[in-house]
Formats: sequence, structure tokens, C-alpha cells
Amino acid sequence: MRTEQLSMNLGATILAKGVSMVAQYALLGVLVRHVGAGDLGIYFALASFAAWFGVLDIGVAHGLRNRVSQSFAQGRLEDAADSLVAGVHLSVVSAVIMLIVGVACERLVGLGWFFNLARPVTNAEIALFYVLLGAAAIRLGAKPYQAVMQGILKGRFVDLSTSLSTILAILVFVAVLPWVDLNVALLGVVLELLPASLSALLTYVLVVKASNLRFRLLGKGSPAARRDVISIGGRFFIVQMLTLVVYASDAYLIAVMRSPEEVTLYQVAYRFFSIILVGIAVLNIPLWPAIAHAIACRDFQWLKRAIIWVLVFAATLMAGVLAFSSFAFELLREAWLGTAVVVPVDLVTHMAWYSVFFVLVSLASVFLNAAEVLRVQFWGYLAIALVKVPALLFVTRALGWDVAGMVLVDAVLLGGLALVFWTVVLRYYRGVAHA
Repeated sequence: MRTEQLSMNLGATILAKGVSMVAQYALLGVLVRHVGAGDLGIYFALASFAAWFGVLDIGVAHGLRNRVSQSFAQGRLEDAADSLVAGVHLSVVSAVIMLIVGVACERLVGLGWFFNLARPVTNAEIALFYVLLGAAAIRLGAKPYQAVMQGILKGRFVDLSTSLSTILAILVFVAVLPWVDLNVALLGVVLELLPASLSALLTYVLVVKASNLRFRLLGKGSPAARRDVISIGGRFFIVQMLTLVVYASDAYLIAVMRSPEEVTLYQVAYRFFSIILVGIAVLNIPLWPAIAHAIACRDFQWLKRAIIWVLVFAATLMAGVLAFSSFAFELLREAWLGTAVVVPVDLVTHMAWYSVFFVLVSLASVFLNAAEVLRVQFWGYLAIALVKVPALLFVTRALGWDVAGMVLVDAVLLGGLALVFWTVVLRYYRGVAHA
């Protein structure tokens, strides 16, 4: 059943992500032509900054996914329902804290300080920040429901609802574009707040209809379940914060150390490669709960086959990344964006290697997360978090490197992390199987 559910989840996720990505790439072409590079860079940078607040769920979603997978594998549906209620309560508290912290950052410190802007922040940019903050709060509140659907091996419904919400929002944006005065705040409302709200509503309905879990959100819930979710979630939260420094800070750092225009170059290159990297998200989403399910059932033969299959998949995907950067990137960029944005060749090459190492790190992390082996991730991401900013400051200020050089630094750091992670994965699962 596990492999069958994984296959259905994988197929649905491929369909959902593929359609969504095609729509987003088409949208980016519209944005480049109708929004200036500077405004678009501010939009991307603010979205990256707001993403920091979205991790204030204290790791509830990751911990809940593991607990629901284990309870489902062992037939303990009441425990899964208790974990869900505890997760929702904690997410509501986290959302309130996130909103307070976000408002304090804007009112007491100011967005201009965070982005090192020489000019005053416009009202539209402030409005965009609050819109993005609201969207992050809604996504945070929906995370427990998404984790439950993934934990019971029905994550395909979450992916389809999220993709549908994104596509509807894009259609709304294209429909109103000729009739409104476009600004960054409107971009946030239609492209961030609207899909987040639709996706959260659909996910809640799915949990009620498809999970067979009986829960009362207004009840007190189980104190033991709450402590358990907080315990495992806290460990995931620490790792999650470190991964955010590594992965979600690039647009912000480029805006501060270089310029908003170079953020646009980075985003265009990254989104081209995310066509290939979407394969990692497609695989990781259903694979994580399936591995946790197999561990709970002590199905080590399935785990062994999964590791072999994932390594073959990674090798194939990495070959595709390098081939794409060498032969197809420039042709697709010119057909898509014309002369509006020209991406330097060295940025393309460095982004290709960054993508290769991201593939390896991401796949190894799934096996480590499902087994709750978090210590190696903590130390690995902490090392990169401590080294990354000084290294980027050095190459941009002392050596004069541009955005391509910043991506090269990221690629080198991820390469070392990939080597460490896979060494630990192979040793851990070999040891567990022989225990």
C-alpha cells in the first residue's frame, strides 16, 4: 500500500507542480514587461524577507507529519487526531506572534533599514509588506492540515488544491491587469494573499472529508500530544531557521550587497532552474511520510530500495540540470523574455552547480528528517549560516564579485553539506537495518 500511495501522490504532485510552474513562468514574462526591474526586485526581496516570518510555526508541521505518519502506520487514529488539535493550537499562537513581530519590525525599525535603502520606503511597499505578512500567517495556520494529509499518505490532494489556488490567482491577475493601476501592493494581494487563502480553505475541507480523523479544534486537546508536538517541533524549528538563512536569504542579501536589479537577474536564473528543481519538491513531499511510515513498520527492505531509487533519480536529475545549463537555458530565456532581461553566462553556470548540490542536500534531508536525525543537520546548517554572510561580504566588497560570484559561494557551501549529509544517511540506515 505504501508504494502504491507514494506513486499516486507522486503522479498527482507532478501534475500539480507542472501546471503551476508553467503558469508562473508565463506570469513572470508578463511581470517583466509590465513592472520595472527595480520594482520587481523590491517585490521579490520583500517576499523573501516576509518568508522569514513564515517559519515561526516552531516546526509544528514537520513534527506533526512524522507523528501522524507513525500513528497512521500503527492504526492509532485517536493519537493522530490529538496531534492535529495540538498542532492547530500551536500554529494559531505562532501566527499571532508572527504578526506582532512583523508589525514591530516595520513600525519600530523600518523596512528601509533592513534593505539599506537610500530613499524613503513608499506606501505601496509598506502595504505590500503587510499583505505578505498576512499571507504568511494564513499559510502558517494551514500547515497542520497539510501535514496531516501528507502524514496519512494523501498529500496529493494538498498539492492539487495549492496548484489550483495559484492558477486561479494568476488568472485573476491577468484578468484585472488591463483595468487597474499596477503597483507592488496589488501584486501581493492577488499573487500571495489570494492563493494562500484559497489553499487554506480547500485544505481544511480535505482534512474534514478525507482523513477519517475525529477532532474538536475548540477542545483543550491532549496535554501529552501538545508536549510531544512541541518537543519534536522545537527541534525541527531550530533546523528550519538555519535552513532559512541558507536558502531564503539570497534575494535579501543580493539587494543589500548589490542592487534590486541584480535580484531580478538572480530570480530569473533561479526560476529557470526551478523547472528542474521542482522534481525535488515533487519527490520530497510524498517521500518523507512514506519513509516515516516504513520506519514505524520496520520495513527495512523498502527503505533500502528507496535509497537506491532516490540516488538513481538524483543522478538523472543532476545530469539534466547540467545539460539544461549548457544547451537550453539561453534559447528558452530569449524566447521567454527577449531582451528585457539578459542573464550573464557565469551566473547560469554557477546556478547550475548550485542546483546540483541542492538536489543532493534536499534528498538526504528527507531521509534524515523522517528518522528524526536532526543533530547533523543542525551542525551542518549552522556552519553554513555562520560562514555564508562573511564570505559573501568578502567576495562582494573585497573582490568586487557580482551576483554570479555570490551564487558560486552558495554552491561551494552546499557541495560540502551534501557530502556530509549523504555519508550520515548511508551509515545511519545501514546501522538501523542491522540493529
